[in-house]
Amino acid sequence: MKSLDKNVGFANVKAVHFNDSKAPFDSKVDRHWHIGKGEIGSEGLSRVINHPKLKKLPFILETPQDEKDDDIKNLKAAGALAGL
Repeated sequence: MKSLDKNVGFANVKAVHFNDSKAPFDSKVDRHWHIGKGEIGSEGLSRVINHPKLKKLPFILETPQDEKDDDIKNLKAAGALAGL
């Protein structure tokens, strides 16, 4: 969050692209994963979704849909992290 604020500035963030990652940090691989099931995990994602300077912004989920109800599961997982 410090890097985001320093390099972009919270005032310039208009939306949050929200997903877990199938690949480790700095792997140069962009593979989205189900909320709370990847390398970022529930704790890391919770810090983002609940950050006071981000939590009122729109969050765009981009997660895989391997099964019919995966979108619903990911929405519920994100909602649970946000305390909804």
